[in-house]
Amino acid sequence: MGYGIIWGRVRGIFHNLLELLACRFTLLFTGPVQAEDITAVVIACGESTYEQCLSSVKNQSIPVNIKTVCNISPLSASLDAALDACDTKWLLMVDADTILKPYCLEVMGRHLKPGVGMVVAKLYDKVYGVIGYLRMVDAEMLKRHEFRHPENNPCPDRSARDFLIGKGMKRTVLNSVVGDHDPYATYFEAFRRFYGTFRKRDSSEHHIEPHVSYILKYGCRTKSWTEAYYMMAGLICGSITDATKPRDYTGDLQMQEHFQAVIAKDKNYTRIDQDKG
Repeated sequence: MGYGIIWGRVRGIFHNLLELLACRFTLLFTGPVQAEDITAVVIACGESTYEQCLSSVKNQSIPVNIKTVCNISPLSASLDAALDACDTKWLLMVDADTILKPYCLEVMGRHLKPGVGMVVAKLYDKVYGVIGYLRMVDAEMLKRHEFRHPENNPCPDRSARDFLIGKGMKRTVLNSVVGDHDPYATYFEAFRRFYGTFRKRDSSEHHIEPHVSYILKYGCRTKSWTEAYYMMAGLICGSITDATKPRDYTGDLQMQEHFQAVIAKDKNYTRIDQDKG
């Protein structure tokens, strides 16, 4: 494991301890965040980690309302469906490839204050290290203004952030690592994760070199070269496709065709590899 990733995890653990101490101290005066305040919506599109993700949401240290949104595409439509499913002030959107720590909501909930429109916490990703990924948003504010995630935006989840900031709301970013991001559970999912890399960004941000570097470092660190092969194949195949199309992880036939072509070049691949990873 690289020193940068180790240091990121150590920092995350340290900040978690500080946050938990602050949470427990605050409880003495304010009481816990109430279940009627937060809805966690698990957004799934075929991830093999779905049940594990759902279980991690159910096992939070504070109660929470739980909803699911399954197999809705493109991404903007699934985000809108999650917003529509929320009937509380606060909405936590949890991708099904995310496994939350039991204290995730307790830590994030401490920062739900007047004037705050979004709270962001970090996740650990085995390829990229510590990333800022998990977001809790003021669903009441978004609904009040009939907000919809734009379909043609390469990263529609960022549009809610920009909208809330535009309304004068604050965005609180935590250093706490509150879960694991694992979109690599199978070879197909590892391929799919990198296939969509350039559909998450504006064309001005299309730089393949940093992602190649991360994949190679992951392969050297873990010796998981077969997994790295599917990651790299997904990145290369995705880089030559039309990046202006909306992100669609459930009905992208071209992605499926590319994956089948990659399988054909892997002499050791068997049908169960897609399930086992």
